[in-house]
Amino acid sequence: YNYNYNYNYNYNYNYENEYLDVPRCMKENGFYRECNGECKEDYKSCNRECTEGHHNCEEWNGCQDNYYRCNNTCPEGWELCGERLCMKDGSPDSLYRSCGDKCIGKYEACNGTCPAGMDVCGYEGYNSWQGQTLLCHTASSINQPCNGVCLTNGTACDGQCPGGFTLCTLGDPNYGDQEVCYNDSVESLYIFYNGYCWYQAEEYSGIGILQT
Repeated sequence: YNYNYNYNYNYNYNYENEYLDVPRCMKENGFYRECNGECKEDYKSCNRECTEGHHNCEEWNGCQDNYYRCNNTCPEGWELCGERLCMKDGSPDSLYRSCGDKCIGKYEACNGTCPAGMDVCGYEGYNSWQGQTLLCHTASSINQPCNGVCLTNGTACDGQCPGGFTLCTLGDPNYGDQEVCYNDSVESLYIFYNGYCWYQAEEYSGIGILQT
């Protein structure tokens, strides 16, 4: 491949068991971006500017997600959620909301009730595992009810994806022909490249479910 930038790469096997180079900077709203001809993680500032959904934080020597405080202060327009996180009503970058004096993920039910505009999705689950957290969803969220559980990992349900998401096959042969869902939103766990879907980042753990 010929690229104009000094890319970092995610190395994944393709179906011929050969390495396939997936350029991390191919998607600006992913976890990496181009900055002055180099590929940088999205938590690093570029010319002292941060990507959308992040704010400058000297405490972290770079950029921080808007839902995290900097020097014990939430970014402008955001408010404290619980003891350590931040939230903002109506913002697609806000992953959390208040439930009494607690802070929960935006897709978590509060005392068994989903927020306005969301329906009950079910308890988080995949394969044979089922969690204990009741989740909510919208018609266009990555969370979707499937055979009695709520899928949160982007897996297609019986070959179907939520509205706005496209069906594709994982490029990692360790998962067989597993079908997943992707789009260009911040909720997508995958990117589409060279005919297959690939994880955006190995450390990604889910959307709208409080991770502790």
